[in-house]
Amino acid sequence: MSKDKKEEVTEEVKEEKELSDEFVDEKDKKKSKKKPGIVSKLINFVITIVIFGWVAIALIDFINVQQEKEPMFCIEKETTEYADGSVELCKGLGYKVYYYNRASFQGYEFGPFWITDRSNEQ
Repeated sequence: MSKDKKEEVTEEVKEEKELSDEFVDEKDKKKSKKKPGIVSKLINFVITIVIFGWVAIALIDFINVQQEKEPMFCIEKETTEYADGSVELCKGLGYKVYYYNRASFQGYEFGPFWITDRSNEQ
């Protein structure tokens, strides 16, 4: 074989190699974009389960309060005594439930964690 033919063959091989390298790079890029890793799938699954669990707990307590029953999931309970009765506080996960048992009014109040005892206000 002559030198010219050898040079042509080596140039063709180089071009083919460059094209195949570009194709592999594009394939790797597509592969990394397509599938999230198992760790991120596991983290998303755990976060989803925690959120659904929290919603279920809050919903159960909300329904109980609407039916004028005691909430089921209390982290902490407090009772404040007044001359004409008492107010019970149940702290949940991100919410509070007040049960007013006073001469002036009775009933439950369900709300976010920042609500306060309304019978204390003047």
